[in-house]
Amino acid sequence: KLTLDKNIQFYLESALEKVYNKFNPISLTAVAVDPQTMEILGLANMPDFNPNKYWETKDQRNFMNHAVASQYEPGSTFKLVTLAATVEEGMFIPDEKFQSGSIQVPGRRLHDHNISGWGKISYLDGLKRSSNVAFVKLGLEKLGQDKLRQYIDKFGFGVKTGVDIPGEVPGIVNMRYPAEFATATYGQGLTATAIQQTAAYAAVANGGKLMWPHLIKEITDPESGEVLQQFEPKVVREVVTEQTAKQVGEYLEGVVSDQEIGTGKRAYIEGYRIAGKTGTANKVVAGQKGYAEGKWVISFIGYAPLENP
Repeated sequence: KLTLDKNIQFYLESALEKVYNKFNPISLTAVAVDPQTMEILGLANMPDFNPNKYWETKDQRNFMNHAVASQYEPGSTFKLVTLAATVEEGMFIPDEKFQSGSIQVPGRRLHDHNISGWGKISYLDGLKRSSNVAFVKLGLEKLGQDKLRQYIDKFGFGVKTGVDIPGEVPGIVNMRYPAEFATATYGQGLTATAIQQTAAYAAVANGGKLMWPHLIKEITDPESGEVLQQFEPKVVREVVTEQTAKQVGEYLEGVVSDQEIGTGKRAYIEGYRIAGKTGTANKVVAGQKGYAEGKWVISFIGYAPLENP
């Protein structure tokens, strides 16, 4: 017996199909979970295949479950880790101002997606506008390399989640130089899987607990109907306090609710409190150094309603 909810699964598949037909991306993945238990309620990929006639599939890559078996540079959705860490450590002061645009770190100059920046803005506006400079300042200058690494590990990146789906990869977290720690604060230069990211957000949504993601609820004997094995929700570890999680959720709500500058404003739904974060990561050219022109990994992670996701 699976944890899947057939309505959510159906909805995910039809939504992805529409997007796939409209934008023709290389691939699409969506995951929906219950953050309290990390039961997977829906999981879909495009392009897909018909499991009843799998031999008719032309491209072997369509057999890959990208939610667990593909790793990506997450980009700005990863800012959750830096944000939660600085809130937990009492270093995130929403009204404090910084100079946006660009920042010099040892060996590199890093920029916001709007290269000239928005002048002197608050850290809360930096979050809403998804300013990379804000997160370099928070993660590198305030937290420091060691603490940043601790929180990245705490949130479960760089290791497998142990999800009960075959083919899972751990992602790569391997920062050595200050510039690599700087880009890690906003999710570049390291890789993660969709299931890791979902579990990290669920940890904030549920009040601070990283949970084990799973798809199998129970195994029963087909003859006798007797339940042979049950899979209960498992807490991996507490990553932040409940108070921090609640505060982070309220900051992430602004990313969606601020219709003027929030990068997640399209996810706003009248009458609901929605927390979320957008991500746009450059794609690496296979076998080469540097990033591809005009190729992107675009993502959104959110949860609702904020009071009880």
